[in-house]
Amino acid sequence: MKNTYTKLVLTLYLTVFATLLYSSDKATLYYKNGEKLECDIEQYELGKWVVIIDETGTKRIISWDTIKEVVFIKTNDVQDSAISQNPTITLDSIKTIVSAPSLSTDTTQIIQEESPDVSKTETVQDSIKKEPETLTIAQKLAKREKERKKQEALEAQKKLADDIEKHNKKKKGYNKETEPVVAKTPATPAESKTESKSIFDIFKKKKAPITDTEEPSVNTKEDKFKEEIKEENKYEKPEIDLNKKSGKLSVDYYQTLESDATRRAWIEDGGLLKGYGFTANYSYTSMSEKFLQNMMKEAIRNDMPYEMSISSDGTTMHGFGMSYSGTLKWIKPPSYSEGKNIWSAFSIGGTSSFSLTLGKSDMTITMYDVPYIGTMILESKSNMTITTIEFSGNIGYTFGLGKYFSSDSWKGVMLGLYWKPNFMMMTGSSESDGVYTDIEPQSNFNLTGFQWTIDWGDFGAMVDKIANEAHLSINGYIIPETEKTPFMFSIGLGIVYY
Repeated sequence: MKNTYTKLVLTLYLTVFATLLYSSDKATLYYKNGEKLECDIEQYELGKWVVIIDETGTKRIISWDTIKEVVFIKTNDVQDSAISQNPTITLDSIKTIVSAPSLSTDTTQIIQEESPDVSKTETVQDSIKKEPETLTIAQKLAKREKERKKQEALEAQKKLADDIEKHNKKKKGYNKETEPVVAKTPATPAESKTESKSIFDIFKKKKAPITDTEEPSVNTKEDKFKEEIKEENKYEKPEIDLNKKSGKLSVDYYQTLESDATRRAWIEDGGLLKGYGFTANYSYTSMSEKFLQNMMKEAIRNDMPYEMSISSDGTTMHGFGMSYSGTLKWIKPPSYSEGKNIWSAFSIGGTSSFSLTLGKSDMTITMYDVPYIGTMILESKSNMTITTIEFSGNIGYTFGLGKYFSSDSWKGVMLGLYWKPNFMMMTGSSESDGVYTDIEPQSNFNLTGFQWTIDWGDFGAMVDKIANEAHLSINGYIIPETEKTPFMFSIGLGIVYY
């Protein structure tokens, strides 16, 4: 009877032992965003991934980058250790294990990520020895079966983790908020219909963190460049210059536009860039009677054989002009990481411009001692209008040859060839002493305009010549009238944007 009871207890104990041997570890996950999750942990690899089973029975793979701390609560370590301390299982040893009140059944294992080097700390409430080298047949069979299943699970999870990593890499560089990829394996068909309570439901309302190895998206780059442009513009001020010799006063103002962030990101990433430009200007020239008299005296001194005088209400001239341009540019920049030192660019664009000139003159010229005539008086009143229209194209190819002297410093030579066809037409009219005359239209169409360039320097400076910086510029000048120069005034506005 005693032997039967002993066998029955031993069989029951081995069954409990095998069940505990294959059970998952209870644990609490603490995420970097402050959330926590109670779950069962099936497998994990430090610094890479953790395989868990949540409350719904759904198996998940979680990236280690989102986890701040993992706390394991193992309830079967003491029993396993107690069994391993008794290589030969007897009724007395079973009774001792079952009835031992002083042994703690809680062992806590903490794995915390405090730095790139993951540290592992174990605190065990009671000192437990390692598994002895001598095992029973039941223990050996159970151990072998556990190791086999563990190896199969590890290989499957590694393959799945590699697939997830490849999937995440494909998302780099896109203007989307990335979310961690979760592999879900429903435990049963019935459980798969249950609403998921995954901890990743929280992340759907937030942006996924960008790791150090992940490249920022285009939008992120442009935002960074916009901040740089704002800082640069803080120091931009109008420049005023006075030429004491000629009396010319000039004013220039230049400001970089935020749309240049698109161009700067294009320089790094390559691809297509659309650019636009607009200019407008006005000029005014005035020649007073005194200026005309001085100019006439100079002409008499050099060419005229007789004296001459002039009186005038003045001669004035107004000029208006404007232009508009559009360009498409492609570039394949060099890459230090890919070992690519040769780069190329292609551009196509067009510019149209219009100008209008209005002139007015009212003067009386008196010449003295003219042979056979004596004194001659000439009166002249005239108005003039000239209109000019121009269209030009620009198609060019540029490539650079050089090398990287550091990870962010490419230097070399840039060779460019451009075709610049051009069409210009000029027309107008004039009125003199009440007689109107149309100026014969003149046009010119040139298809043979070519230009080639050679430049040496760093990549950034040379690309600035291919695609001008997005900017707003205002410039103007005033030149006072002197004995040799008329009064002149000019003001212009220029905009380039992407």
